[in-house]
Formats: sequence, structure tokens, C-alpha cells
Amino acid sequence: MKKFSAMLLLVVAFFSIPFAQQKKVGWSLGYYVTWDNSYSPTSLPWNSLTHVSYFQVIPNNDGSLGLPDANVAKQLISIGHSKGKKVIFSIGGGGYGQGFAAATANNVRGKFISNLVSYMKSLGYDGIDTDWEGNEVVSQFVAFHKELRDSLNKISPTPCLTIAAEDWNPLAGQVYMYVDQINDMWYGAKAKDYPGYLQTFIGMGAPKSKCAPGIGIDPQTGNLGSQDCVDLCNMVVNDGYGGIMIWDIVNKGNAPGDFTAIAPFVPAQASGTVSPQSLCATSSSSLSVRYNRAMGISEIRYSLPSAFTGGDVDIGVFDIKGALVKTLVHGPARAGAFDVPFAQTCASGTYVVKMSANNTLLNSKEVFAR
Repeated sequence: MKKFSAMLLLVVAFFSIPFAQQKKVGWSLGYYVTWDNSYSPTSLPWNSLTHVSYFQVIPNNDGSLGLPDANVAKQLISIGHSKGKKVIFSIGGGGYGQGFAAATANNVRGKFISNLVSYMKSLGYDGIDTDWEGNEVVSQFVAFHKELRDSLNKISPTPCLTIAAEDWNPLAGQVYMYVDQINDMWYGAKAKDYPGYLQTFIGMGAPKSKCAPGIGIDPQTGNLGSQDCVDLCNMVVNDGYGGIMIWDIVNKGNAPGDFTAIAPFVPAQASGTVSPQSLCATSSSSLSVRYNRAMGISEIRYSLPSAFTGGDVDIGVFDIKGALVKTLVHGPARAGAFDVPFAQTCASGTYVVKMSANNTLLNSKEVFAR
């Protein structure tokens, strides 16, 4: 009888050991290109994707948009939503840098952003992907992403904002606080070579959780194989990166095998945006500070519960004697979590950041500027 009990215990123990669960990437964004619609949205490898970006919308000099086939876009959105995926559109691309520069000029940018948001809302897209390549104007690049983020934050649920980034150009690192994903346009690199490329953005303060390597399955770009895809996905989940980006998802070359290899790493449904701007607020407010080793304070992060919606929120920087040095936020309070860039206008020293809503002090935090 004792022998039988021991055997039974071993059997129970064996079946109680949980199978190791496959770790998942935060997102898998694939580009569906307008020039190859012969591959129908119904045939896309949806199990290998959380986000699909319809490529491309063209930025015109006057802030108007050159639009792709609306019927294809509607079909893509409808099928994607039925499968729990997010469908966004990409603005720009290689060769359209001059149009981007003109459309984001100070006297045109507001119209350009309004047109982007209107197009997004009219078709029911879940967000916008920016792809400004060439002719970049740094001040316009930053202002455009900030103002687009501000416009998207007024919409509920908050649309996502992603950026197709060039790791040989660190400009995307200057707008990391406004975007949910930084997807690197380097499609031929393998996992053993990759982390260094993402360091372009991380070195400027971007969290690893917002960064993604590009995976090139197109024979004309990366033409990576199935094992390369597995290695890159493992790099993302093991090293704390955000997700993966695939160019492009039209079925060609060795893509079917690649998609099969990627699928186990992909969540069944797209989650909400990962940016603090759109995270649900917790039951209480919070205030934190992100430091960049080279730049000092890079941003202030705060969250508000729904109880404070409808009033005003104020965040200010005070010196140690209590005098106001700089106002960071003053405006309508909205439930959610948000990042506020911290302009380096304070002299080196110790300060206190205070947050209040509806004339009630919620949080204060000591910070050190350098």
C-alpha cells in the first residue's frame, strides 16, 4: 500500500508541473503595402500580428493627404477588429521627407495634424504611424509629434502613436515620450547583432519597453529566415524590449515559414497602447521622475484617477524655499497616466515637483537637476 501511494504521489506531481509558457512580445506590427493589394486582407497572417499599419498616406506640402484605397482600408480595419487586432495607417515613407517638412511648418502643422486625425477617425483606425525619412527639421519633428500626441490624447479610447525610426539617425529618441512604439527600420540584422542598434534610442532616454527591432522578410530587404525570426523574438522577450516590427507582410519569399515561427510569440489580441499617455489610471494619483544619465531629468510622469476628471491639474517645479520656478502642466484633468518633458531650464540644484488637482495637493517629489 505504501508503494502504491508513493507511485500515485509521483504521478500527481508530474501532472501538476506546469508547462513552461511561451513568453510573448508586447506587439508585432506588420506593414501592409498599398502597391501589392493582390494579397487580400483576409489572407494576412493575423496570428502573427497584433498591429497592422496600412502603408501609406502621403504628406502633401499644404498639409493635405494623399490617401490610399478607402475600400481596402475599410476591409483591413473590419477584419483586423474582428480578430482583436489594431489597424493603424502610416504617414510618409522614403522619398516623402520634403512633403513632411513642408506639412509640419509652423503655419501648416495644425491643419496637417487635423487632417491626420480626421482621416483616422473617419475610417475607424486605431492610431497613426509616422515615417519621416529625409529632410528632417528637428524643431518641426519634435513639435509635430508632441502636438499630434496632444490631439490623440483628447480621444477616448486613446489611439496609439508609433514611429518608424532610423537607428542611424537618433532623432526619434527626442520624441520617445510622445510615442507608444519605436520600431527600427533595420531589416537585415540578426539577434546577435541587434541590441546595439536600439541603443540609439535608449541612450537618449527611451525605455527598452518602447523599442522594437525590425524583421525583414521581404527578399529585397532583410530576407531573414525562420530561425532568425525566432532568435529576434527571443531577444525581445528575454531582454525586455517592447515588440517586433515586420516589413512587409505580403506573402512572398520565405514569409510563410517566418510567420509560423513568429506566431507563438504573439499575443492573441492587441493590448492597449503601452505609452504612459494611455494607461488606465490606478485608484490613486502618482508622480515619478525619469532621469537620463547624460541629460539629468528627462521627464515627469504622473497619473490621475477618474475622480479628478473635470477639474484642473497643475504640476509645478519649486525651489527649496517654496517659490515657483516653472509650471509644467496647467489645464483640464483627465484620467490616465502621462509623460511631461522636462525642459532643462532649471539651474543645477534641488527642487520639489508638486502636483495638485481641483486645488488639492496630491503628490510632491524632490528632484535633482544638474
